[in-house]
Amino acid sequence: VHEQPLAAGAVPALAAGLTQAFVDINLHFPSIFILLTTCAAMIASPEGRFRLKWSTRHTVFIGALLAVMVLNTLRINMAHSAYASGNRAFFRGDVRKSVKMYERAVFLDSMSDVYLNDLGGIYSIRGAARRDMNDLAAAESYYRRASELAPLKTLYLKNVSDVLLARSFAAREARAARPADAAALAESIAVLQRARDLNPYNAVFHRDLGRRLEATGDLKRAELSFLSAVSLEPMFADAHFNLGMAYE
Repeated sequence: VHEQPLAAGAVPALAAGLTQAFVDINLHFPSIFILLTTCAAMIASPEGRFRLKWSTRHTVFIGALLAVMVLNTLRINMAHSAYASGNRAFFRGDVRKSVKMYERAVFLDSMSDVYLNDLGGIYSIRGAARRDMNDLAAAESYYRRASELAPLKTLYLKNVSDVLLARSFAAREARAARPADAAALAESIAVLQRARDLNPYNAVFHRDLGRRLEATGDLKRAELSFLSAVSLEPMFADAHFNLGMAYE
């Protein structure tokens, strides 16, 4: 085995693994394993030829790569630990600690759509209960960031639509300006339509879209949405009820 070709091929591969490791937790441990194995192969070459050409520059470069990858893995593990702690706090009913832990997880790993979505969920629940526009705005922000990271996860779009609807209700109860209320509802409908278009076989999307359209007075389109929900899930009781109300 010639060490120079080995080094020439290994270094770009390790750099690529390092880059990918920043965005994909699943490659962190394999990347570190590859790095350690390659370093050992280069340093402990049978004939020792590579050892003679080894320089401080090589040592610093490989050491820096290893340090960054290890630190990045620790960061991801700390984020996961904070997220798990937030889950436990949520199930205990400790919303304040849950928010704190989820925020720490997002701070450590801002590229996790799951962390962002669940943090948005906590703010959405608290904001809807308190009719707190700040919490609802925070929930919308986190939901949107999650949706941007995972645009094909239609549940995230549904969550954005739901929190916009909650903001519309909160504005109405606070007797805020009617245009702001109507704008939030219109955007809620537009976002949910996008989710429905991406996942047309989800009966809940059709049912909820029908409810929003009904709230705007668009009874014809609401009826069509309820019919779509019923056709997709004939045993969907809520959709049947909403369809019956639309006929009255």
